[in-house]
Amino acid sequence: MSNARNLANLLGAGTTIATASIADDAITSAKLDTNIAVDGSVTAGTELIGNVSGRILLDSSASGTDVGEEFLLDASASGTDVGGKILFEEGTDDPNTLINVGTNFDFRQEMGFSGGFSNLTELGDNGDVLLSTIVASADDEIDFVDLFSSSFRDYELIGSNIHTSADNIAVSVRVFVGGSIKSDSHYRSARISNYSGDAAYRGGVEQTDTEFAKFVGEHTGNAAGEGTNFRMTIYDPLGTDNLKSIETKTSCIDRNADHFLMMASGHYKNGVAALTGIRFFVASGTIATGTFKLYGKR
Repeated sequence: MSNARNLANLLGAGTTIATASIADDAITSAKLDTNIAVDGSVTAGTELIGNVSGRILLDSSASGTDVGEEFLLDASASGTDVGGKILFEEGTDDPNTLINVGTNFDFRQEMGFSGGFSNLTELGDNGDVLLSTIVASADDEIDFVDLFSSSFRDYELIGSNIHTSADNIAVSVRVFVGGSIKSDSHYRSARISNYSGDAAYRGGVEQTDTEFAKFVGEHTGNAAGEGTNFRMTIYDPLGTDNLKSIETKTSCIDRNADHFLMMASGHYKNGVAALTGIRFFVASGTIATGTFKLYGKR
């Protein structure tokens, strides 16, 4: 039996069906969100998944709570987020958390930094982590104290654009043990240098010195443009089975604006107790200017 005959039987003989016109968009617009037009276009800033506007939610595990990974395309401070960034999240809706997988940035393990770009941990070579920066300003000495920890085994100190107030001066190093500076005669060291005005290499050794003498500057000049720069490695300062060793490479401009290349290595011999700090100092005058940075090495 046809559908038409079924309908006729249900309505009965003589039944009249009224007709009415339906506007093309009457039902469609009534059923659509106000941000979606009849022609299918979406108003700028409209949420596609149902969270805060202006994002495409890629792998949400709970869309109602915004846990997951997402691209925040161009929202204008809608809800709790701000636009103009690519936002990767893990268990947070904090707009300042750009990548939230860990606490540090380590290329070998993860990309994990939080708090926004302005609060990123500064990194050195190989993902080393900046622990402290000291900018000299007419200082008698520069001390890095109580910064060694079990988080790192070795450390690197970089001195950049360092100027001394006195002319023809050495910049030397001492260590702290148990919080006290050590100035006894237990510093053992060897260094080699080359001068731009002489092709011959020169060496220097110390067997009972009271400091690592001339380790990061020798004959340093104080005229405009003169000064010293260095890179120092501190090997396992917290170890208790090793005499503590440091190694430096120095680029120094002397009192005649000539160049010194120096390499030095030494250790503190009086026991294997952990180091608690490093000091840079000059025999006279001050460390006038310069930047010192301590990094923990991965």
